[in-house]
Amino acid sequence: TFLYGLAPEREIFIDIEPGKSLVVEVTAVSDLKADNTREVHFMMNGQPRVAVVKDRSVGGDQAERRKADVTVPGQVGAPMPGKILSVDVAAGDTVTEGMPLGVVEAMKLETTVRAPVSGVVAEVLAAAGDRVQGGDLLFVVAG
Repeated sequence: TFLYGLAPEREIFIDIEPGKSLVVEVTAVSDLKADNTREVHFMMNGQPRVAVVKDRSVGGDQAERRKADVTVPGQVGAPMPGKILSVDVAAGDTVTEGMPLGVVEAMKLETTVRAPVSGVVAEVLAAAGDRVQGGDLLFVVAG
């Protein structure tokens, strides 16, 4: 089960501590989505649950992006999943705190991504038209 996953309609018991176990049964697995993920529907201790997992068995043309580290002040992540509408800066540009760096759009909602600190744009990791997930690293501003 650890190496190959749980087959549908099969129930297993997972001991989490002496006298305490979880009962897990996979009930369904969705078709592959465009972002190479699947929804896994399962029962845990009789309660229905859903988990979205990346299917690593299929190749994809969408490369995995680095995630922004929230502990580093100059790293700017995507505020939501969506599409990059515009990138307003280039590497080497000087920016001030609050200055617009670009725009992300999701379901016709446009969100301006702003510089969290003043400094020089060290990296631009997104281009107009790119699809991003929430938290994907878009810009690095060196303060």
